[in-house]
Amino acid sequence: MIYILTLIMSFFISTMSFSKDQVILKADEWCPYNCSPENKNNQGLLVDIVTEALKEIDIEVIYETYPWTRALKETDEALIDGVIGASISDLKNSYYTKTPLVSGANCFFVNNDSSWSYKSLSDLENIKLGGIQDYSYGDQLDSYIKNNPKKVDLLFGSNTTILNNFKKLQSNRIDVLIEDKNVVFFNSKKYNINFKLAGCEKELDLYIVFSKKHPKAKLMVETLEKWMQKNKKGKVLDIYKKYGLNY
Repeated sequence: MIYILTLIMSFFISTMSFSKDQVILKADEWCPYNCSPENKNNQGLLVDIVTEALKEIDIEVIYETYPWTRALKETDEALIDGVIGASISDLKNSYYTKTPLVSGANCFFVNNDSSWSYKSLSDLENIKLGGIQDYSYGDQLDSYIKNNPKKVDLLFGSNTTILNNFKKLQSNRIDVLIEDKNVVFFNSKKYNINFKLAGCEKELDLYIVFSKKHPKAKLMVETLEKWMQKNKKGKVLDIYKKYGLNY
């Protein structure tokens, strides 16, 4: 009986997320930063970067898609190892690199026949804005969205694909879509859909963040930081080019 109990305990310990040789990172699909896990050769810019970096300390990266709101909450609560594509305002109980892994920008997109453009928050007063629940769009816009729930339409749960927001904009269920410019440009080509760029906010830095409870969180952050610096003119540049981005 003692032998059987020992085997059972060993099995559960070996399958815990906080394994000594792997890290499980989650996020909703947000290509080109993190794409479909099923496409092993093109899982996304950030997935490729962290996978290559952590090879140096023999840690395997397992990337899974997961509802964004749950991913943030469970990383904060140390229920999962970390998330991909977060801004530093997204999480408190986590470690991340000093240097951002990529910079994007939250931009406003409209249908091609629209004359609307964005210069300030006042331009949002008479339109229905589309986005994704719990995405960070910067302090000013986050505050606007929180205080004007009837003027926004946010995807949530497992429904947060860029194509769903594209369809809502095409069918005029929303007037304006706010989304990262690289995400829209990349997926516009993929789905052969064209929208008009109507303005942007300032650039937003993106990171891979690790739960502070992971026993190797600090080591992974340090390794990732050093790898980025060492390879910024080599492998990092190649990965950026692979997804059509400039470094």
